[in-house]
Amino acid sequence: MINLLQNLFAGISIGSIYALIGLGFVITINGVGILNMAHGEILMLGGFLAVTFTTALDLPLFWGYLLALVCMTVFGYILNLAVLRPMINKPIFTVMIATIGLSMVLQCFAMNIWGPYAVELKGPFGNKTLDLGGVVIPYQYLLLIAALVVVCVLLWRKAGSGRLPLVSRLACVVGCLLCLIPILQPTRLGWFGVKTDVWDQTGAYRTNGSLATFLRNTEFMEVEEPTEQITIGEEPVDLDGLNYLAGKTMDFVNKSAMNGTILAHTDGQVPNLKVTIPAQDEKSLGQLFYMYEFACGVSGYILGVNPFNQPGVESYKKNMFALLGKPGYEKEREELLKRL
Repeated sequence: MINLLQNLFAGISIGSIYALIGLGFVITINGVGILNMAHGEILMLGGFLAVTFTTALDLPLFWGYLLALVCMTVFGYILNLAVLRPMINKPIFTVMIATIGLSMVLQCFAMNIWGPYAVELKGPFGNKTLDLGGVVIPYQYLLLIAALVVVCVLLWRKAGSGRLPLVSRLACVVGCLLCLIPILQPTRLGWFGVKTDVWDQTGAYRTNGSLATFLRNTEFMEVEEPTEQITIGEEPVDLDGLNYLAGKTMDFVNKSAMNGTILAHTDGQVPNLKVTIPAQDEKSLGQLFYMYEFACGVSGYILGVNPFNQPGVESYKKNMFALLGKPGYEKEREELLKRL
């Protein structure tokens, strides 16, 4: 029961994030009348600004968040005048292309300013939690849920007073339902058309959350002596926590990943096949080609299929030659042109 309640609060809090983002789409559509495909990138920009103000400038969280809010308000006003308003009453394709282009510009801008690494945005409550009979609820979760409730109530009242269309009221309901999706079991997600057939970490095929009755075979390829040994350097700032790999070679990392996967598959009773070649050279590559071609031929004969017959390929080649006007295909060309 405790685990159920723990997952319930975690799912609702994560769902609140998606619901708030979805409600942002609705507000933008109702306020401006267009579908902004750069909505996610605008949220990203606000987050990066908050990180910059609270870490690089070492401002208190309140002032850092407030400054980020002010900056994004100014940015949104300029964006509305320069990009969004000129798109009103334009064809939907034009609006989508323009806002997708805006999203790409914002992504490239963020990549050049803040780099490709993930950054942490500090919360106002830190790691403080609330213990309710064994159910540990971070204050951050409560803040997210409260924010969603406040936004939904405000939109609901605005819609009820006639200041916003009825779609906003429906959006509030959908936003609340979105909170429940992350806590649903995989079998329930299938009700919403969500594909839940996945390969798990051991290579076993799982359908709707349960282990299927068949397993796949995983093939690995190993080079005993790589042509070049690439040594991993050390980053001056260990943002991704991977400096423990400094001094190790990429060959060592690749083989460690392979061996770790083989062990996981062995524990999960998944068959493994490893092909080892001595070096990355012409001889080894030729041997691989010969082995796989021979195996393909033998497999075809075992399955009762002629591995040297390719009727589909031959059919398209004949059609192509005829349409291109190759000599000897005049009759076929006339028949194909009648069908086109």
